[in-house]
Amino acid sequence: MIENDRAKINHSCRALLQSVVEEHYKKINACYVGSDENGFYLDIDAHEEVYVSSNDLPLLEQCMQSQSCVKEHGYYRLISLAGAYANNDSSKKMLAHIRGISFESEADLEDHFLKKEIGLHRDHRKFKKELQLFTFAPEAIGLGLPIWLPNGVIMREELENWAKQIESQNGYHHVVTPIIGRERLYQCSGHLDYYKEDMYAPISIDDDRYYLRPRNCPHHNHVYKAFPKSYRDLPYRIAEYGNVFRYEASGSLSGLMRSRGFCQNDAHIYCREDQIEEEFVKVLELFGRARVNFPFDRVEGEAAFYGPKIDVQVKSAAGQEYTISTNQLDFLSAKKFDLNYVSQDGKNNLVYVIHRAPLGSHERFIVAFTYPNKNCSCF
Repeated sequence: MIENDRAKINHSCRALLQSVVEEHYKKINACYVGSDENGFYLDIDAHEEVYVSSNDLPLLEQCMQSQSCVKEHGYYRLISLAGAYANNDSSKKMLAHIRGISFESEADLEDHFLKKEIGLHRDHRKFKKELQLFTFAPEAIGLGLPIWLPNGVIMREELENWAKQIESQNGYHHVVTPIIGRERLYQCSGHLDYYKEDMYAPISIDDDRYYLRPRNCPHHNHVYKAFPKSYRDLPYRIAEYGNVFRYEASGSLSGLMRSRGFCQNDAHIYCREDQIEEEFVKVLELFGRARVNFPFDRVEGEAAFYGPKIDVQVKSAAGQEYTISTNQLDFLSAKKFDLNYVSQDGKNNLVYVIHRAPLGSHERFIVAFTYPNKNCSCF
């Protein structure tokens, strides 16, 4: 199926859904329609006297089918009704969010629901009580903040010890840095310009503002800056299993696979220009060593705000992709943080920075290797 064809079907389905909803619910203030790679949706701003229920979905779908044709609307299904804020802004009114899925063929529609059913059976969250690896306490601690139980800590420590051994054999020095930083640190790094929406709100202390770190990079840059470096000291490799915090939207949270707090197998390599290729290849070799018999996809054409990268991704049984590992060349941090080395001719030169995380986070890695199927875990 051509993606443009599916986009046209989604567009037709959302228009049909809007027509049916406006006919069914006489008192609504407005409807907002949209579509994306996951299907089509409709947000209803209903009058106070109108109650929109998930029990209405079969009737709405039946009304749609009585007015639709396969050529224009394909094969579709209304799959959920939930509350949603306009423009994802929690200060605004809660709307009724109806979501549907559509495909060009009936076989594709059936395949979608088959994958979804398989994914539910393999969902790692179903096994947390059985294996006693982790838990959550959203009301007391917060959404998306996992608590590791003794069995889970054993797995984390074994994984971390193995990774540290491999890293030490490959010339990495291990460091420990704070999980918090001043506002100026993230202004310097560019995270506040490009990443602020995914960061926790600042903490105001003594007329200053601090943020929980979303990444380890800014702190590691200050490890490099702690002492002057010469060309003989490069490449300089530092690694840390560092806890980071990202304020993911509540609707996107998915157990350990997408959480707001997690521990990354993070490292940064500071090198000369003539060392870039060799160091980048060495990181890819670490990927291979970490993922023997583990299927992955290399994603091209993507980049963060500071340079090109290679992502290693896995796809769940339900078809959802997750990034597990990253290898990225950074052209900007050295200039922003004044990361220099003294060259052989006695001049100061900027280093190049490589960000890498072969094992990604404890959370995703352990999920991917804990729940088996014929390929690789719950995927």
